[in-house]
Amino acid sequence: MVGSNFFAPLTATVDVALTDVDGNARLIKCTVANLPTGAGYAIGCIAQTEAGALYSNTGTATVASFVIVSTVTAGSVTTAMIADANVTLAKLASGITPSHIVKYAGTATMTNGVATKAASVSGVLATDLVMATSLVNAGGLIIVSAVPTTDTVTITMSGNATTGDKVSYTVFRAVA
Repeated sequence: MVGSNFFAPLTATVDVALTDVDGNARLIKCTVANLPTGAGYAIGCIAQTEAGALYSNTGTATVASFVIVSTVTAGSVTTAMIADANVTLAKLASGITPSHIVKYAGTATMTNGVATKAASVSGVLATDLVMATSLVNAGGLIIVSAVPTTDTVTITMSGNATTGDKVSYTVFRAVA
């Protein structure tokens, strides 16, 4: 690719792209082994290395001290580098194409002597899917249904629950 290289050699190992009003470098490129330590680099000067790492001068314009700020190379993105709410379906690998995602999960404690429990789950939609399993089932009952409605998951057992019976539920929402 042909472009305009705005880096100019400063030394045999450091190229400078930008300087401040005092002539100190603000943006440089070099190797990790050749990060400068001398004068001529503004506080906060950014050094881009061949390995994809970014360094910043935390020293002075007289004595540079470059510390690593970030390393971004293929396959090196860490959780800390991803801002909240920035993983989208479009950013997943092409082989990852879920039809639904988990939106909510929880446990409902059934009421003694009652077969149905309406668990309040804020945000649930009537169009969601619910999967339910027995966690504690003293009477050997069967889960007949787990039905989502707005803000509620209604669980119905095959008979009246006993004290301590618990049902775990997972709510799935379609992604498209």
